Amino acid sequence: CGACLDDKPTSVTMELACNPEHHTYCHTCIETLFHDSLHKDTALFPPRCCKEPIPPEACRPFLSRMLIQEAEAKQAEIETANAVYCSAARCSSLIPSNNIKAGTGTCVACKQQTCATCKNAKHEGSCPEDVNDMFVKGIADRAGWQQCSKCKRFIQFNIGCFHIICICGFEFCYMCGTQWKTCKCPQFDEGHL
Repeated sequence: CGACLDDKPTSVTMELACNPEHHTYCHTCIETLFHDSLHKDTALFPPRCCKEPIPPEACRPFLSRMLIQEAEAKQAEIETANAVYCSAARCSSLIPSNNIKAGTGTCVACKQQTCATCKNAKHEGSCPEDVNDMFVKGIADRAGWQQCSKCKRFIQFNIGCFHIICICGFEFCYMCGTQWKTCKCPQFDEGHL
């Protein structure tokens, strides 16, 4: 075995086709290599020989079913772009992409719901870190639009009374955004009369 240097029968060893030469490992060392890369130092995953990853499939006869499943799950995690992990600190499991609906991921392990954008616990309304929402809010800020505090729609004001009735039914002051008749703002722009 290239790791423990013990002489082992070929029935309990496997040969890896490395360059420039092949290396042989015993059952125990392959199993330890995978176990340690998954449980002791995850920076070592995937296990390697001569800087080349050792595929779990090639080691099936030497690894327990549980270790193979863990290695395959870890490989899927590594290959997942913009991975979402459970926001519950005690869990922190990877949330599979098929468990993410409408921007919210549901953890398979503990059922905690996590915002796929900001990676925190699920929250109401749009995510404050959503790039598209931030882009629209930037346009709204530059244009001076007001946002309905009930439904969060943006309202563009051109001329007239500052009393706004949003399509959701909420009435507010366009000047400050508070509920109508709870502020001291003027009711209209006298300069446009």
